[in-house]
Amino acid sequence: MSIAQKFEQAGLVAAGDEVGSYIQSWQEMGGESEREVTLKNIIGVIPAAIADDKTETIVIGAHWLSSYKFFLIKLN
Repeated sequence: MSIAQKFEQAGLVAAGDEVGSYIQSWQEMGGESEREVTLKNIIGVIPAAIADDKTETIVIGAHWLSSYKFFLIKLN
């Protein structure tokens, strides 16, 4: 199961580049050859309307490296 599928299963609202997508892409220069590479985050949101306290929107994301890592941002 992909990270995006896990986000969907958890009920997170997709917040990627395209409507209905959890994927956010961008380009960076990197690597030994300093070439442009495309990187991707997986972004989902728990809107304030369904969050426990109804005043905060919570953004949950994951960035794929060699293993995935999650980060959490609270927006007031």
